[in-house]
Amino acid sequence: MKKVIIVGGGFAGLNLAKKISKSDKFQITLVDKNNYHFFPPLLYQVGTAFIEPSNISYPFRKLFQGRNIRYYMGSLVEVVAEQKTIITDNGTLEYDYLVLAMGTETNFFGNEQIAKNAFPMKTLDEALSMRNHILMQLEKATRTTDLKEKSQLANIVIAGGGPTGVELAGMIAEMSRNLLHKDYPGANLNHGKIYLIDGLNSLLAPMSAKSQEEAKNVLQMLDVSSGVINAGGDLLTWGLQPDNEPWTVAAADPEQENHPYAHVNISNMAMASAVNINAGTPANHTSFPGAINPKHGFKVSAIQSVSIIGPSAEFADAMATPLINMGINAGIYLINQLNQVACVVTDDNNRVYTSKHIAVSQQPVLV
Repeated sequence: MKKVIIVGGGFAGLNLAKKISKSDKFQITLVDKNNYHFFPPLLYQVGTAFIEPSNISYPFRKLFQGRNIRYYMGSLVEVVAEQKTIITDNGTLEYDYLVLAMGTETNFFGNEQIAKNAFPMKTLDEALSMRNHILMQLEKATRTTDLKEKSQLANIVIAGGGPTGVELAGMIAEMSRNLLHKDYPGANLNHGKIYLIDGLNSLLAPMSAKSQEEAKNVLQMLDVSSGVINAGGDLLTWGLQPDNEPWTVAAADPEQENHPYAHVNISNMAMASAVNINAGTPANHTSFPGAINPKHGFKVSAIQSVSIIGPSAEFADAMATPLINMGINAGIYLINQLNQVACVVTDDNNRVYTSKHIAVSQQPVLV
């Protein structure tokens, strides 16, 4: 039998071990520093004391009963490829085939302050450390009589605006409103704030406009008073920025993105944009769908980009692309018939056109 060593008992390592264990050609050993498999997507619920670690973990030895899989506790120290062995902190193992599936490390994206002060959330131990810290801060907030200190102890900063960060913010907000004020009545949690930060100044970037709207509604129901969500370039905002200034977005030529020609106030609004891939295409270039090579006649001016601003992200997203096909005059005429909807259009000569609901200058605003 060939010896197969799999280092790492996450989803990849565990599923591979279970799949090849059906063959009698392999003797399988799974190496992991923990003697249990756990479900990472729910770590944030362990970190907020909503569920216990046992709810998302299960021992490897129980999982492997009746299977051709042996569990070995240890951390990988070195791979000696020429000798087909691995060295762990608990001994040396020989292999015929080696699979490395150790997962990933927390990426702080070069932010030394976050790396130094934040609680990572990749393992059960890290989630429990975060849970213990939150509960101890609440205990301190209960004991102190200084209102400023109470607020500081109840403040929570979450670094990372992806699904886990948003879910964690929502979970903490819901617990503060429904549970923690009962367990810690003296902590005065109404003065505490939850800050959700991201290096891109946006949340949930991969999500669709519809999901964006739903995420905003859920966060608002949980008393998250302000935010900005970026769903693949489409923006949805509510409330004000932390400095009490309105949310704004800069409009610029893609080739001169550091030199915006306008700043648009989009507080409590949504904005969706679309770009015409055919705009500016050379006359002899016919590789784009719909591009033609006119030998006679006048060149037709085209829309290069359009941005729709309105109360609904889903509606703004649905309007952006059709407006490009309608043309400048017809598109702006349509937008002018709609309440609380505005648009900014750029043609292939970088000229800017707007609907009647928006005034473009150095600092344009919705009117």
